[in-house]
Amino acid sequence: MTKDDSEFIIPVYLNQRIVFDLLAMLQDGISTVTRVTTSEESKKKDDQRYGAAFGLSQALSGLFKIDLAGNRARISEGSKGFEKSEEKIHTPASLFQKVRSLLKEKSKIVTANENYQPVSGHLVEFSTSLKRNPLIQSIDTMVETLELIVAFDLKDKESEKLRARAQKQKGPMRSFSQQLRAGNTIDIIGSTLPSGHKPVITLEEEFLNDPTMADLVEGQFITLGKVIRVIPDSGGSFSLLRKTVLSAVKAETLAEMFSNLSNAKTLQFPEIVWEFKGPLIHVLPVAIFS
Repeated sequence: MTKDDSEFIIPVYLNQRIVFDLLAMLQDGISTVTRVTTSEESKKKDDQRYGAAFGLSQALSGLFKIDLAGNRARISEGSKGFEKSEEKIHTPASLFQKVRSLLKEKSKIVTANENYQPVSGHLVEFSTSLKRNPLIQSIDTMVETLELIVAFDLKDKESEKLRARAQKQKGPMRSFSQQLRAGNTIDIIGSTLPSGHKPVITLEEEFLNDPTMADLVEGQFITLGKVIRVIPDSGGSFSLLRKTVLSAVKAETLAEMFSNLSNAKTLQFPEIVWEFKGPLIHVLPVAIFS
């Protein structure tokens, strides 16, 4: 079920750059620094209206400002010089709501219901619960556990062996964790859709409402985004290691390596999940909202 256009939208992720691009495509370009003036005489009243300017994000604000249909009014009346000034502007969320409504009017959004047949290029909307990248979560758990073991100064022989091993492993594990976070994107996983497809969503971190994603994971949200890859049930998989040097290692070797790491004799770590098989869709989101 998707959110009605008349309902209030609260985004936890909003890619403003894509929103501006979509608006320009839908309206055959965006008016910039446009001034529209109308006036009428009535009891010495002047009513001048100017298009409201919408400021872009910091990265684009030096280039131009956008003129949308909001207005600014200045009203003067009588010899006493009474003057009233008003200005209406769009916030990023209200602008997204406008773009989403235009897309729906033009039937450009596909809803991922039980009959959904994904195609790369679809602008798709679906409701799902979201979870953190399971690979990053597992590796971070290991790093934190190893660091905790090193912090304890226990004197028995078994504890000393464990502490020495943790001291040796925590550096490489921390390095691996940093590799998984390389760049400005991060993958999150959605619950399986009614169509049977699992969505993998790649976020640009700068557009997150909260960089820690505390307000995003473990909740039910609506995602609107572009499908960039479809993995069918018949074969193929999506690897969470694709940004690391381990992406070149064979799957069998990775399975053995991670299995040994998770089932160590002295430490019991969570199972490491690094790939998902089809049916799956890989989505670049425009917005994630409730």
